[in-house]
Amino acid sequence: MIESLEQCIIMARSLQQHYHNMHHLAKGVSFSGDHKMFGKFYEQLDGHYDRLSEYYVSETDSIPNVAKGVAEYLDSVDYSSVGYSKLLEVSKRVEEEFMAVLVSLDEEAGIGLKNLVGEAAEASDVRSYKLKRRTTYKTKKKDE
Repeated sequence: MIESLEQCIIMARSLQQHYHNMHHLAKGVSFSGDHKMFGKFYEQLDGHYDRLSEYYVSETDSIPNVAKGVAEYLDSVDYSSVGYSKLLEVSKRVEEEFMAVLVSLDEEAGIGLKNLVGEAAEASDVRSYKLKRRTTYKTKKKDE
């Protein structure tokens, strides 16, 4: 369970940083909405990261080692040469991966951790919905 929890914490921090980057990269006619949306996403993930990390510390008496995993994730996304619409698609994919990690962790978790995982999963589901709506809107506008 501890390895799954650590993977979940890595994903939460990676997503937080990814959405912070997206917050700064927002542009065009959707700038204001995207800027606010991604700002809310990264602030929300900070809370999930913090609560999951505190649970990890309570179980292990150590700090989760997330730096390498986060760096590997961020290095896998080329923010400078990939277009904004592709980065929106990356956001959807990574959010799906995060949900898969949460579901896996939920299967192993006790009641206290299940509550934390449930909160994070519910928020992830909402973010996925918003990203899907956002990318669908963008696609429809291009087709018109």
